[in-house]
Amino acid sequence: MPVSILTSRKGRARRIGNSVGLTLPKAIREQFGIVDKTDLTISATPDGILIQPQHDAKFAEAMDAFERVSARYKNALKELAK
Repeated sequence: MPVSILTSRKGRARRIGNSVGLTLPKAIREQFGIVDKTDLTISATPDGILIQPQHDAKFAEAMDAFERVSARYKNALKELAK
């Protein structure tokens, strides 16, 4: 099944310990909602590699709530972390 290309950007493969990590451009991350620790599905296709984010609505909702709380109580959380 042919894949239509909506956006094309250059990334880079880099060694991370005994593995290789992929650097994704900001425009691609924003377009697909990929943030730090986003789980990805990586598939080999006849045309190349297909990388898709795995979105978990409950997790995303929990992260949004955490970000709001951590921003509001930033100083208190900093004191508690001591």
